[in-house]
Amino acid sequence: MTTTCPHCGFISLDPSPRFCSSCGSRMDGSCPETSAVIPGLKNRTMAGLCSSVLPGLGQVYNGETKKGFALFILALAGLVALIIPGLIV
Repeated sequence: MTTTCPHCGFISLDPSPRFCSSCGSRMDGSCPETSAVIPGLKNRTMAGLCSSVLPGLGQVYNGETKKGFALFILALAGLVALIIPGLIV
């Protein structure tokens, strides 16, 4: 038996799904399509602004903590690699 989502029309093969696997809304139709929240979705503009203030901070904002700290360390290493020769000259 198949079940059709009342919001997006997706046909589910699961006999009694609670949520639509396509749009995330309830299959019983009790909540509107726009109220489905996608977990983990972050604002790209905010991530870009964070990265422009401090390298790697945008990745930390998006939940990629290890990648953010690695970028920060690499940015510091690159800065040191350019400043020390500049001071010597």
